[in-house]
Amino acid sequence: EYTGGWSRPAGETSGHAEYSYRTCGLRHLGRASSSCIVYSFGSNFEFDFERSIAWLHGSRCTIHIFDLHEPARYNLLASFGDLDADVVIHHLALNDKDGFDWFKPWAHVSPIRMRSLTLPTIM
Repeated sequence: EYTGGWSRPAGETSGHAEYSYRTCGLRHLGRASSSCIVYSFGSNFEFDFERSIAWLHGSRCTIHIFDLHEPARYNLLASFGDLDADVVIHHLALNDKDGFDWFKPWAHVSPIRMRSLTLPTIM
């Protein structure tokens, strides 16, 4: 179910401009006794949404971030060091087939060959 946009909760700050996010099932995360899994695709180093989930729900929610950037090279997990968060970075792309394919994440960069998975495989 698509639940519309997302806004940063009070108390969570960021130096970045406001962004628009598409979310599904976000309203169900408010149940204090249940665990959750969050899938985030294509962060482009903007972790406001993922940090807010971690800030509000701590380690009871596992956050999976799928991005074309290499985690070790850019130290993406350091963005969550001040939070009690269960964050897993996946260096792979969402695609219409499992395997390896060529991706061009931005117009100004050369295509890169990398592993890709379909949504059913990921879930």
